[in-house]
Amino acid sequence: SFAASLGDASQFDGAGQCWLKAAPVPFGLSKRHTRHYKDPYPGAITGQCMHITKLVVNSFVGSPHLLRLFHSLYAVGFQRFADVVLVLGGTGGAAAPLMVPVRELMAIAEDDEVVVIGVERHNFDLHGFAALWRYRQDALIQAHGYLYVHCSVIVEPRFVAAFDNFNFTDPLVIYTPPCPASNIYAFGAAVVEAYGSTYEEPLDK
Repeated sequence: SFAASLGDASQFDGAGQCWLKAAPVPFGLSKRHTRHYKDPYPGAITGQCMHITKLVVNSFVGSPHLLRLFHSLYAVGFQRFADVVLVLGGTGGAAAPLMVPVRELMAIAEDDEVVVIGVERHNFDLHGFAALWRYRQDALIQAHGYLYVHCSVIVEPRFVAAFDNFNFTDPLVIYTPPCPASNIYAFGAAVVEAYGSTYEEPLDK
């Protein structure tokens, strides 16, 4: 399950629960990568905490897990569905960001809309990263930071407050649990600029 507690930063339950903490910027990233980064929400600052966060759900066409995740979001009172970005791999062709009612995606009779992106390949855990890079300047995608999860997670009640309180004042911040992390992270928007087209490379197992 996702987030038994997301208090100080965030917490994930992968192979046991582990706290997400702000990690040193890896892979040689540096402040130079912020030169292309422009704050899309310059007025949306609470104190010094840049808090516009998108929940990016990496999924695939025909996923049997997606319904369970959305049931858990509704069960805990999550309301920010307009800030959910659902990336579907294996669509056969690229589809730009589009607002789609939840009821059109799964067997949930709700009118809330989420952003849906189609990616031609199902690139395992990583096609969501590619989608963020491709559409990083789209108004439906822009944010101060992103919480990147998989459709196989579920959320618990403390997720709602924690999601509202991520701090992306540093656009290169990366919140990461101890390994193995299953490619689940929270990161500032400039990280997308930094990794660029890296995740366009097709993978196989």
